[in-house]
Amino acid sequence: MPIIALMSAKQGPGTTIAALALAVAWSGRQLTLLADLDCGGGDLISTCDLTTEGKGLVSLAVTGRHGDADLDAATHTQVFGATQLPILGGSPSPVQCEQAISMLGRRLTPALRDSAETVTVDAGRYHHSAPINAVLREVDLLLIVMRPTVT
Repeated sequence: MPIIALMSAKQGPGTTIAALALAVAWSGRQLTLLADLDCGGGDLISTCDLTTEGKGLVSLAVTGRHGDADLDAATHTQVFGATQLPILGGSPSPVQCEQAISMLGRRLTPALRDSAETVTVDAGRYHHSAPINAVLREVDLLLIVMRPTVT
């Protein structure tokens, strides 16, 4: 199943909203999951008025802290809107988000891939040493979101 990631070169060009819009558009045609893996601190939870308690990237990492645990990303999602789009919410804390992605390691991408027909990832802003880079090496398509500037 394809994983499409959206990332920005600078903060604030609308990466989160673009990822949400793509996932909502695709969700009418196929099972789609939106994962907030922004190592700068995820904001999909607040954007979509979801809860930070109990389900999300951090709970998936806690489940997967034992290497033999079966990772089912879909059971750690919350649903958004009338489309019932499953969202794997990231942590608003950059430290928690980085730790969760690092803890899951190479098991995160297969867990996402197995959870839906299409996975859209909000990867936040690029940083050369962010743990999300390991996930980005395994996605099927990486879109760079930029804000046009007039000179």
